[in-house]
Amino acid sequence: MTMQKNSALARNLTRTSASLLALFVASTASAETRDFDLKDFKAVHVSAGISAKISIAEDFSVVLEGSEKSLKRAHVHVKDGELRVGRRTGRVVLGFPGKITATITAPRLSALSVSSGAGVNAKGIDAGDFRLDASSGGSLTISGVCDGLRVDVSSGANIRGEEFKCRTASADASSGSSARIYANEEADAEASSGASVRVYGDPETRSSETSSGGSVRFN
Repeated sequence: MTMQKNSALARNLTRTSASLLALFVASTASAETRDFDLKDFKAVHVSAGISAKISIAEDFSVVLEGSEKSLKRAHVHVKDGELRVGRRTGRVVLGFPGKITATITAPRLSALSVSSGAGVNAKGIDAGDFRLDASSGGSLTISGVCDGLRVDVSSGANIRGEEFKCRTASADASSGSSARIYANEEADAEASSGASVRVYGDPETRSSETSSGGSVRFN
């Protein structure tokens, strides 16, 4: 009897695995891209679990990739000079919003922000003053150069900016978040409520403040 039960269980697991594989293949096969004719933005905000790759180029370009259903729920627009990439609110079938990947280029950028579990990877940034914001489990990785950097990170989000080499930088981290910044002249860092800030670049002028289990470290 035990062998029969084990055999039946194995068959059920096999059928379940096959069904999940078929669903994955179908969703992959139905992936499509959509171009958005959007220009004149100097900042980008990504939210709602979307993954974005951002780089500097001569022309503006915004391309999203995902399933047809996922892209129907994408909400992409420019407001007050900021490109906003997210999802429309509403019921999600089976609780899975569907993967969306964004590829974005612009001639120049001055700010990036991420929230609600989204992820951003930005490369080749060359800027004067620049601002980074991450919240609610968002993740942001950036490389390039700038003159002055301002970082705000909270609610379990993280910013990896050790390859974003700036002259001066300031960071404020809270609520279990983490930030890595680079400054070779001056750095100011604050961390609270279990958050952490790590400063690279060995700045000559430095200051820090911690509270409620926060930590600041100069490398």
